[in-house]
Amino acid sequence: KGSAPALDVPSGTWVPARHFDAVTDIPNWKDWTPRVGAVYNLFGNGKTAIKGFFGRYVIFEPATGITAFNAPAGRIVQTATRQWSDNGDYIPQESELGPLSNSNFGKVFSTTTYSPDVLTGNRPYSWQGSLQFQQDLGRGLGLNVGYFRTWYGNQRVTNNLAVTPQDFSPYCITAPANTLLPGGGGNAICGFYDVSRARFGQSNLLVDLASKYGNPSEVFNGVDVSVTARFSNGRYVQTGFSTGRTVTDTCYANDQPQLLPDAQSANTSRTPAYCHVSTPWSGNTQFKVAVVYPPWWDLQASANYQNINGIPTAADAAISNVAVAPSLGRDLAACGARTGAACTSTVTTNIVLTNTYYVEPRLQQLDLRLSRSFRLSRGVRIQPQVDFFNVMNSNAVLGIFTRLGPSFNIPNNVLDPRMVKFGVNMTF
Repeated sequence: KGSAPALDVPSGTWVPARHFDAVTDIPNWKDWTPRVGAVYNLFGNGKTAIKGFFGRYVIFEPATGITAFNAPAGRIVQTATRQWSDNGDYIPQESELGPLSNSNFGKVFSTTTYSPDVLTGNRPYSWQGSLQFQQDLGRGLGLNVGYFRTWYGNQRVTNNLAVTPQDFSPYCITAPANTLLPGGGGNAICGFYDVSRARFGQSNLLVDLASKYGNPSEVFNGVDVSVTARFSNGRYVQTGFSTGRTVTDTCYANDQPQLLPDAQSANTSRTPAYCHVSTPWSGNTQFKVAVVYPPWWDLQASANYQNINGIPTAADAAISNVAVAPSLGRDLAACGARTGAACTSTVTTNIVLTNTYYVEPRLQQLDLRLSRSFRLSRGVRIQPQVDFFNVMNSNAVLGIFTRLGPSFNIPNNVLDPRMVKFGVNMTF
């Protein structure tokens, strides 16, 4: 439950003194989060078990979230932008500026309100379920196979009440040609909308439950398989394989351009290929091995190897007004009175969605540790150790530039190189 006390703010250079009344129930949620787990000894001999779990979880809402946003003093519109197309004469002119992106700039105005269904009742949640099979394969040897499923509810959507679907005009773009894009690029992408000039900058946003407008969906399915072997003298081996994928669907908003689903860009194509997104199974497939082995002289050696998917290739592009206008049938609304090439307004959009296209090599990493414990007097124990990080000196790519252009797909972050670290742990 959130609230904001009454507040008096003195006058300033541009505004008079203001008073804000106290408000309560911003929000007032009452969630129930049942969780239940069970284990069944299948044959009664303690060697085969079936484990199940089912539970509900809710999102964490920080103090700077809904409560701060709905406090009256926080409703002053403090930012807005204007596109600037300089003609190069070194003289600032108002004619070079586009229209204000928010006509309520500087006013005490709630550009965004929250539906009572969002402020009360239940917050966004997820249901998680799992079913696991465990089998004792012999002395110290065990197998575990698990299926996991998570699905989400109470997704939110932002509805601009100042406009209707009739205030938007559809258009298509042509993806830039690039051999690193699926199919080499150059393909037409439709499903984009631009608001009319008469409605540009008008904003009256309502954060509401997406279920009022359609059937949003986000579901994860995954499978884990692991084998564990324990031997005498502290020897231990564990290996495992896991895979999974998430399927997200926001297609309910395709023909309602005044709606913006959570976690979706306003300039994302509203077509099935972009609103119904399935992460490929290969994009979440991992293989890992952990080994502990005491070789001699009370030493303990351990190794960890992991083989995980490479990072996804995402791509976005800034499409110029000149490129958009032929399909749109006019200049972009952000251009204002400027036309054609004189308007430098662009539309930045996703050409390739994140987590859908994988071409980078898989990450393979091997780490080693060698340590030994020494017991001293009065229960003190020290453990010198040496760690070998990235033994194979892999340079797997961890990040790339996603903007189409000269730097596209160039790595901006790679795995740290081979490294040796010495240390001592002391327990007392």
